[in-house]
Amino acid sequence: MRISHILGGTSAAMALLLLTSCAGTAGTAGGGDDERPLIDLTVAHHVGETTQVGAASHAFIDALEEYYDGEVAVEWYWSGALAGTGPEILDALADGRASLSTVPPAYWPEKMPLAEWLDPLLATPGAAPLSPALASLIAHTEALKLPQLEEEFAKEGVTMLTATTNDYYYLFCNRPINNLADAKGAIVRAGTRTQVGEIEALGMTPATIEWGELFEGLQRGTVDCAAMPIAGAADIGALDVAPYVMMVPLSPAVIPVFMNTAQLESLPEDVQEWIRTEGAAVYAEAFVAEQINQSHAAFAEGGAYVSGDGVEVIVPNDMIAELAQYREDQYATLAELAPASVEDPQAIVDGYLKTVDDAMELYADVTGISAEDLDTTEATIAAIQDMPAEATAEAFARKLLDVLSSR
Repeated sequence: MRISHILGGTSAAMALLLLTSCAGTAGTAGGGDDERPLIDLTVAHHVGETTQVGAASHAFIDALEEYYDGEVAVEWYWSGALAGTGPEILDALADGRASLSTVPPAYWPEKMPLAEWLDPLLATPGAAPLSPALASLIAHTEALKLPQLEEEFAKEGVTMLTATTNDYYYLFCNRPINNLADAKGAIVRAGTRTQVGEIEALGMTPATIEWGELFEGLQRGTVDCAAMPIAGAADIGALDVAPYVMMVPLSPAVIPVFMNTAQLESLPEDVQEWIRTEGAAVYAEAFVAEQINQSHAAFAEGGAYVSGDGVEVIVPNDMIAELAQYREDQYATLAELAPASVEDPQAIVDGYLKTVDDAMELYADVTGISAEDLDTTEATIAAIQDMPAEATAEAFARKLLDVLSSR
């Protein structure tokens, strides 16, 4: 089985995720009749260029330009420059202003109910840092093969190319919170409805603030904490205003990559095929490698997630245990909350959990981190710190994808 088929589900294109904007045939490269048509790409993301999405997008575009015997013109929009950092990006995709973008289903639960229903499963790998970015990526891309999802997205005039998953969202706070007692009543920015439930289970109060306003909200004290992944916190400079890092593993978010369907179908046929195969592998490898590199840099000596230089990293085990119990109860009833379009929701949940178990074994094998060290946050951080540099870059990602391709 080809990597693209594993990672991209029905649409088969994890790299197409990257083709952060598909194309029209706006002209002919060089103007000659025998030359390949010009491909115009409009890429719009709500996050910044230094994130994993940015790294993967550039890697994909570079590979596309190398493959294509013609001109590729790309117009980039980062950090919400085209349509803001909130739900508006789906409208921009639907009306053609954006060719390709990443849109969390949590922004549109009424339009993407099935995709959002799957969100709580992203935290099933346990508390180990980096594990959902790898294990849940495998399980979620398999779950996204559901034909009902294609129908859900087609109604909005967009095509899902693939999905990415972040590491856990940790709590970045402007004051220290050491345990459940300290957490009670703290106001926390949540990014998804799944996180809202988790924050409430910890005795905290969830709040809604758009991504582009989050730095100021932390700085002014509008919120005490914000749930963010490593890359997101670095993207907005969160440690400057929220130097207390609570290693409470709130659920990550799945970030599907969508393209305007009409623009996608306007691409030359061979380019579409390339995106669904070789291009998908390029994007997947680059995204995973950058995810691992950023995690390693954050936890390694002198990294942002190591106490020192005004930053305090706290591992509140009572909060972690409380969250684990909440999730166990949630998984037991998740099938009952499935949208009516799902015929056998329990089978989907059971299959997902089995895939995560298999993926965690793969994670331990590829990283060299023992299964025992994946049981606790502290042990996993220590193991990540000991990982050699070559295990955190392209070689690691390539090995991971090689194993995936044999599934």
